[in-house]
Amino acid sequence: MESLENKIKRLEKTIFKQERELLHSRQMATLGTMASSLSHEIIQPLQILLATAQNCQRDIQREQVDTDIISDDLEQIVKTTKRIVHIVNRLHDLSHDSQPLLESINVNTTIENALMMFREQLKSHSISIEKHFTVPLPPIKADQVQLEQVFINLISNARDALEGCFDNGCITISTQTQNGEIQIRFEDNGVGIAPAQLPHILEPFVTTKKKGVGLGLYISQEIIHSYGGTITVNSQPNKGTAFFIKFPLATKE
Repeated sequence: MESLENKIKRLEKTIFKQERELLHSRQMATLGTMASSLSHEIIQPLQILLATAQNCQRDIQREQVDTDIISDDLEQIVKTTKRIVHIVNRLHDLSHDSQPLLESINVNTTIENALMMFREQLKSHSISIEKHFTVPLPPIKADQVQLEQVFINLISNARDALEGCFDNGCITISTQTQNGEIQIRFEDNGVGIAPAQLPHILEPFVTTKKKGVGLGLYISQEIIHSYGGTITVNSQPNKGTAFFIKFPLATKE
């Protein structure tokens, strides 16, 4: 007969394995979201680099070198290169199989990091971003990469709700502190969610997308809950959707 101690150890190993698999599924779901944006977000800045470098070459070949113009072009090359490096590094972090690292996180900065992944794609689809951030914002205790995954999923959903539907498509993101919590709101003026689907939208394998698998919001909810937070949603068909997230403030150690 297997001893109780051995049964407990075997159960602990099973739970640990399942937790690792869930973490991996979170990362893969986020990477799937990012794949559709990758061409816009990297090819466009590469084109800027190429055009700027070619301008510098032409000026030198014509012996019409204006040091101020060359300096501005080089600054543009530096800024654009840093942006590409940031995108690639974030993708690397999201794909890296590692344990969550809890630290004091600035929510505003994390949202900005997520938005950077979509900047060119939102611009090309004439989707504007309105930000209403409380500054300074107290930190929360979370893992930077996991929290970024949540915001990437929410921005991606808002983008899909707006794509091809409106000339004035807008995603509004706000943060504030109230009642000892960080409150975050992601709102779009897109197609909305049908009343029959709304109560189930955070459940696994529920999706409004033709090619969606219905895990993005469920995974986001699981991450939020793991940090003691909550997520709720309001939506009206053809008027838009708003997600509300609340996190407890980080306690001082």
